[in-house]
Amino acid sequence: MKDPPASHVQVSSPRRPWSLYVFIAWAILLAFNTGVVLWDITGPLAQFGTHDTLYGWLSLALAFVAPFGFGVSVYGLWELRPWGRYLFLTLSTLFFAFNLIGVWLPGGVPPNLQDPTQIRNARLLASVRYGLALVIPLIYFNLNHIRILFQKSKDQQINKSTDRQINKSANAANQQSDKSANTCLINGRGSVNGPD
Repeated sequence: MKDPPASHVQVSSPRRPWSLYVFIAWAILLAFNTGVVLWDITGPLAQFGTHDTLYGWLSLALAFVAPFGFGVSVYGLWELRPWGRYLFLTLSTLFFAFNLIGVWLPGGVPPNLQDPTQIRNARLLASVRYGLALVIPLIYFNLNHIRILFQKSKDQQINKSTDRQINKSANAANQQSDKSANTCLINGRGSVNGPD
């Protein structure tokens, strides 16, 4: 029985665990949320202080980069691309680390809180929230069975590329042998019909 050409062989993609869908949904929400902040440019400046500070400028830059970066990382996570994993980890680490630092800077808590106990409790609660949001993706995406999913995707891409190169080489060799066979047939006819 003849094997099907490599171009018609379908490589099954690895099954995504349900928890990965949760992170993809989270990335979509982060892209949307940071996009809303982008539309309200004064949001990061009002939350983190004036733009005169380095932190204010960095938070403004992050407000521009984050929606697009999280949006691109959604595609990378969905397609199990290694760069999608790295991009999501990098952006979420930067985003939540910035928010964690911002909680402890002046203006990092809502201005309606006046009582020092309320301010302290709000900072602690926000710190726990941002700390968990910082640590959970780092742990999850470094679990062996999750990391392997993204590595398999990379290996499959390499295998597809290698299969394409092998097919091109085989096609070139077949074309070359066809040309050689045609040349032999032409030369054979010339010698059969030789000069009279």
